[in-house]
Amino acid sequence: MAIMDWGESPFGTAHIYELRAGKYFAKVSDFGATLVDFGSDDIGSVVLGSDDLSFYLGKCGSIGATIGRFANRIANGRFTLDGKDYQLNCNESPTVHLHGGNVGFEKRLWTAVPDSDYAVTLRYISPDGEENYPGALSVMLRYELRADGTLMLHYMASTDAPTILNLTNHSYFNLGCENILGCEVTIPADRFVETGAGSIPTGKLADVSGTVMDLRGGVVVGERMGDDYLKPTFGYDHCFVLGDDRTSDLHLAATVKSPDGVKLECFTDQPGVQLYCGCQLANSPLVGRTGLLKQYAALCLETQVFPDAPNQPAFPSCVLRPGEVFDTTTVYRLSR
Repeated sequence: MAIMDWGESPFGTAHIYELRAGKYFAKVSDFGATLVDFGSDDIGSVVLGSDDLSFYLGKCGSIGATIGRFANRIANGRFTLDGKDYQLNCNESPTVHLHGGNVGFEKRLWTAVPDSDYAVTLRYISPDGEENYPGALSVMLRYELRADGTLMLHYMASTDAPTILNLTNHSYFNLGCENILGCEVTIPADRFVETGAGSIPTGKLADVSGTVMDLRGGVVVGERMGDDYLKPTFGYDHCFVLGDDRTSDLHLAATVKSPDGVKLECFTDQPGVQLYCGCQLANSPLVGRTGLLKQYAALCLETQVFPDAPNQPAFPSCVLRPGEVFDTTTVYRLSR
């Protein structure tokens, strides 16, 4: 495994770990436990990113990063746990807490240990009160690349006090395309998390049948972007229901196919997957390895518990207690 110093972050020197398995490659950084690159020799890179650390030090839309403590949104940044109220930072708007707050896991320096040429384990200890979350949290993430094009992300975490936790990866997949409008997305979900103002869940898990949210048969992304239901979010930025809780088995969460036959499959044991189509990249000043980032340049498949779960009793629980182990796996598989 090739390891190189990447530059100085606010918390120390960041590094890049280059994974290789057959024709497939990945680059992982200890800054934000970030997937900097992923692809193959014949297909090329299939994710947005940059070889320049400064790209990630700024407001890069969480590209490639590990998100925590809570991926997605929490209404008013508030939740109650065991009768105690907690107020988190509202960093997306005055009423929305997003992706862990002002300085989430994506901006922290993790400790990395290479396991082999094709795997690296990263760890981070989040102290009690960080971003106003309760409990000291110990997190581990192992990236493993395999010669069949599989990139496995295995998360584990434990806490010394009751807390909430919802981890995900925020890679933007473009499958080597200029944008993803011509890509076909399939998500085998018959329900989705209905949202209202600020993309906060209404509490309803709505039926996808007969709606723009029905992606079970495969849909070309660009054919639906003008639908009235998607206008408030400028496209897909919604959580699809894969199950009513975590499972012990991996199940297919989504399949994306490019016009020239590149395929990405996503598997998870999580109950939901957030499809985000890069709707807010329209005014991005960032320049990545493919040039200036533009709206719909790529999409995210964020496996997770549902947004605002701490405030929605009917949603799967996101509570982690002492003695319990948060243990979840997500797999991305690339092929042609």
